[in-house]
Amino acid sequence: MRRVEVVFYGNSVYLAGLAAYLRAEPELCITQVESPLEEALEELKMLRPDVVIFDCGTLKPSRVVDLSRNYPGSRFIGLDLINSYLKVFSGKGARMANLNDLGRIIGEGWDGGE
Repeated sequence: MRRVEVVFYGNSVYLAGLAAYLRAEPELCITQVESPLEEALEELKMLRPDVVIFDCGTLKPSRVVDLSRNYPGSRFIGLDLINSYLKVFSGKGARMANLNDLGRIIGEGWDGGE
């Protein structure tokens, strides 16, 4: 099985805890990036992640859509902890999902249900 490169962008306690929890999964390679966005973009170019997970309050949706177009092989997953849902961005657009589906979305390469 191919390892899935997962980048957590941001420095919230929730993201750090989730990253720590997922590090126990042998098929996931977890990296945490806390740099300002312009510096983080350089790191993303080097890491070429399959998935980028971020707090929805960190990035504006229009910026995430731009990023998903610039990194077509990556899925960007925004966590909306206030409303308890995920917003999954890919080259195909954005889809909503339940927070409980995060593991499935990462593991199965779900791209929004299409």
